[in-house]
Formats: sequence, C-alpha cells, structure tokens
Amino acid sequence: MERSDSEPMIDRTLNRKDRRARLALARHEDPWKWEDRSHVAHMFPHDAWGPCVACHLTPVYSVQVFERQTDWGRVDHFAIRRHDGKADIPWRDKQRIKDDIAGPGATAIEVFPPASELTDQANMYHLWVLPAGFELPFGLERTE
Repeated sequence: MERSDSEPMIDRTLNRKDRRARLALARHEDPWKWEDRSHVAHMFPHDAWGPCVACHLTPVYSVQVFERQTDWGRVDHFAIRRHDGKADIPWRDKQRIKDDIAGPGATAIEVFPPASELTDQANMYHLWVLPAGFELPFGLERTE
C-alpha cells in the first residue's frame, strides 16, 4: 500500500494502539475527543480492582474504570494508560481525565504506596475518584 503525501509517516513496528495515537496526533486530531468503549468493559476483569464498569478512549489515553465498594462508599478506580509509548502522564492531563469522566466537582486521589505494596510493571497511572460530596480532611486550600 502506497502512502500519500498527506499521510504522515508512522513507524509500522509500533503496536496498533501506539500507531493510532501517533497518527491521530500527526493529523492534528483533537487529543481529547473521547470514545465510550464501555461495551468492552467485561473484557477487563480484575478481581483485585473490582469489576470494570467502563472504558474510555482518546487518541492519546485509555481509561478503564473499576468500581470498588469501600467504607467511604463507592470509589471509582481509574487505570490510565498512554498509547504513544511515553512513560509519564502530566498532572494537568490527569486532572482533565478526572474532570471529563467524573466531573469537575469530583475529588480524586493518587496514591504512593509503601514499597512493600508497590507494583510498577506497566505504563499505567491510577486515580481513585471519591464518592460525591466526600471531603478530605486536607487539601490545597490555605489555612491560617
């Protein structure tokens, strides 16, 4: 298959998701155009994380949402991955993901566990979206 001059050159050794992400960005597609892929949520069972209840996809990120019942109520666990092979997800992007999926009024936390509980085997970040109305006893507000 020949490539037209308008088609960006993409490394064919990348996996399908990485190629899709890089091609979308090269074509200047909206990196924040969300697709709801929740119809495939059942394909991501994870006993330790609870049931996968939704999947969301942009050209850059995929987010699997796992539901977990806690003493605080329902907490949604967002497992976030990049498709372009880069290891880091900027804070601003995590905030945008939280706002777009859970709403700008939702509070989410990212956990840095004790070394004994650390799992660092994938290019994945985790946010836990707290129940509506839940207030942490701390925050970024200034107290005097």
